[in-house]
Amino acid sequence: MNFRVGFSTGCLYQDVPNIKDALRVIRNLGCNAVELNFIKAKDLTLETVKTLDPDDFEGFDYVSLHAPSSGVVYEMSKPTDEIFLKIHLVNDIRKLDNVVFHPDTLVHPDILLRLGINYSLENMDKRKKDRRYPQELLPLMLCLSNAGFVFDINHALSIDRVNLWMRYINENAGSTFGERLRHVHLSGYQGYHDPLFKTGQRNLVEEVAKLSHVPIIIESVVGLNEIEREFQYVLDVLAEK
Repeated sequence: MNFRVGFSTGCLYQDVPNIKDALRVIRNLGCNAVELNFIKAKDLTLETVKTLDPDDFEGFDYVSLHAPSSGVVYEMSKPTDEIFLKIHLVNDIRKLDNVVFHPDTLVHPDILLRLGINYSLENMDKRKKDRRYPQELLPLMLCLSNAGFVFDINHALSIDRVNLWMRYINENAGSTFGERLRHVHLSGYQGYHDPLFKTGQRNLVEEVAKLSHVPIIIESVVGLNEIEREFQYVLDVLAEK
């Protein structure tokens, strides 16, 4: 079975903070999917966007962008318009397949209707007060009828609800989450986004393998000397499926 697998550029933030260099590392691994990590608004600058060009995305069948979620809110405001403008500038360089938003940042959720690019909401982890469980996120998904869904299995594990989320995605025929699933976030969990080859949580890879129709974005935080090992660990488990 052919999987679309790659990394978030944020996986390398410790050793390779430059997003263009991170794209090169991920591309050279042979990944066919990637997510541009702009979780921190300070990283999504016009200067950074201007460094990107179409060659940076060569070989990627799927490109997602994680919108800023740290210290920002989305509402009818100039700061929101400025973030949307920068996202569109990236989209002009390489058409984005998805833009990921954290639901807790949406003061005015319907502002996303103005984005004009495919977007998704992500389930939250135990650090958040809401939008962690399917029942908490569903009302917002129903409100935003064109919103996709990104399943973060690390977040689900942090609240011990992987099985619950998988039932909502897989077993409920015609479910909102299953029908709108755009991609999956995968990483080990021992308190953070930990490398799977260190945690040995192959069961997490086996779970996301059941969602093989969508790309898998690895979010494990790794060093430059570890990323190939993490990639191979995930590929080896997937190959058994």
